[in-house]
Amino acid sequence: MQTYQIIVVADAGLVLDTVRAAWRRSGIKLSGPFRPEEVDDAELIRSGGVVIDVSLEASELFDLSERLLQLDVPFLFVVGSNAHSSASGLPYRLTDGQADIAAILNGLTQEHFGKTTAQLH
Repeated sequence: MQTYQIIVVADAGLVLDTVRAAWRRSGIKLSGPFRPEEVDDAELIRSGGVVIDVSLEASELFDLSERLLQLDVPFLFVVGSNAHSSASGLPYRLTDGQADIAAILNGLTQEHFGKTTAQLH
């Protein structure tokens, strides 16, 4: 069975062990967290998508999102497990909850087909 891989771009500490384990049980490997400059283009392209911690510096968020758009790699901005969701389910939360996992996977799929963050650029 091939594991679906999502790359996490964030500062250390965003991905708790319980979160990583829940994603693994869902068949998804969370790689990282990596700093934006640590991930090479080939790895990004091979991944199933990228989740980016929204608390990174604005210039890092912009530069990385531009890079991912050029590479045609789906991505979403996420917050950690301590943040609260609104009634709409946003922001995307990187947690061990099945609803949050499903929301991120759905969001990455929609992003790949040009329905979300691509419209923000």
